[in-house]
Amino acid sequence: MLGLYQQLGRESQITLYRRPIIRAAGSPEGLRRQIHGTLLHELGHLFGMSEEDLDDYGIGNHPRPGAAPIRDSEIPR
Repeated sequence: MLGLYQQLGRESQITLYRRPIIRAAGSPEGLRRQIHGTLLHELGHLFGMSEEDLDDYGIGNHPRPGAAPIRDSEIPR
């Protein structure tokens, strides 16, 4: 698990897990992409998207073939 979205009463919380993200990134160069993808995934849940919805946008756990991936140019520098 790289991140978690939780609804806590009237507030929401997103937690990103540092060590698993670092391991999943595989390299320092991949770290930004991994953090970006994980945060987008959890923000999707915040806005009511299901796992299947996230798969359609390429940020789910099992992206669908033909999903529109998030491009590097969209990652803030």
